[in-house]
Parts: sequence; structure tokens; C-alpha cells
Amino acid sequence: MLAAGALAITIFMRHTAQVPVHSITPIATSSSSPAASSAPLSDPAFSCDQFLSFTPADFLDSVLAPWKFGSSCDFHIGKGAFLRFNPTKSGIDISNATSGKFIQTISYSQNIFDGISNPDFPEGYNQAPPIFLEDVTFDGYLDFSIVTAYSNQGAYVDYWIYNPSLRRFTKDPVLTGLSNADFSSTTQEITAHDQSSACLSFDTTYAFTHNHYVLAGGKTNGDCGAQ
Repeated sequence: MLAAGALAITIFMRHTAQVPVHSITPIATSSSSPAASSAPLSDPAFSCDQFLSFTPADFLDSVLAPWKFGSSCDFHIGKGAFLRFNPTKSGIDISNATSGKFIQTISYSQNIFDGISNPDFPEGYNQAPPIFLEDVTFDGYLDFSIVTAYSNQGAYVDYWIYNPSLRRFTKDPVLTGLSNADFSSTTQEITAHDQSSACLSFDTTYAFTHNHYVLAGGKTNGDCGAQ
């Protein structure tokens, strides 16, 4: 699903020796996949840990192994909650990893599979769009973003927030269609980087305040007229 010419980088396992205040101990297992470190960088073997190691902002500069349909991943999303993410052709089925009880299906964006957003798969597809798990609401539970479209400028994602009361994820109405989203736990902000041309880009920042995200501002970078 990656754009041609993407650079390969090593997949590092996240360490938990020094645990920040709002961090979560990530546990990811795959039903039938070898460790990522056992494969060449040009063709990495699938590991569920890639969804914990990378962010949407890493999308173009990383090689993520294809997430094949049926290759489920179990994640400890926090406070004893273990969920199974199973990609199918219609969406990602989420269930309780312990009991097997079905919780919900996250439907894919049609844009991810059409010939414009995904020229590598203009007809049919055999893999799911990647997800990225991060605790963006600072409540001790992992939330996730899912790729809805991509181009040579990067990936566009929607954010889904875990609701512990409902024990399911809800789509954030503000954090949708964000380009190359970069989350900062230090500033409690998510910044979308939109590269409109080789000489011009736009940064849009969303701040976490009063338990939800709001538009905080924007900035233009570059000057095409100066070239």
C-alpha cells in the first residue's frame, strides 16, 4: 500500500522500562506471523507491533508489511482490556480477545481502494489499510487512527477514540481526513501536515482541551512566489 520509492526503516519494539505518566504497556500478538526482525528490510514480515511502533507521520518513510485479511492482532489497550482486531474485506472486526465476544466493525473508506488513492490496487485488494495505536486522549487507553486514503504526499487518517464506558471505539468528529498526522503527548496536540506542492505546505493543529480536540490554528510554510 506504500507509495513507490518509500524508504525502509527498522521496526523497533517499544520499551516499557521508563513508563511516562499516561503511557500504556503495549502488548501485541499476531495469530500466525513471524517477528518483524527476521525479514529483510525490503520485504518485512508482518508483525502487529508495527501498529504500535509507527505513526501516520511515518507512513511515507516506512515500510509496513501488508496486513492480510484474516491476520488478526490482539492488543492490550489499557487497564486490562484486551481487544482483537481482525481485518476482513468489509472492515476491521473488533472483539474481546479473551471471551471472543464481537464488539464492532470499523468500515473502510472506499477511497483507500479506488484507482485514484491506491493506484497499486485499482481492481480488488487483498490487504487492509494500516492502523496506528496511540493514547491521544490521555485516559490510559489506546485509541487508533486508520488510513482512509494516501498519495505521494502521505497518508490521510481518521481517529477512533476508545470509550471505556461503552467499551467500544467512536469516530472523532474533528479528527477526520488528517494528512500526515503527528501526535505530541508533550503539547497534547495533533498536527496535520498537508503538502500542497513542492514549495508550499500547510500545518493545521488540533489541541486536546476539556476532554476533546478542537481546532487550534494553522500555519503556511514556504513561498512559491519566491522561486
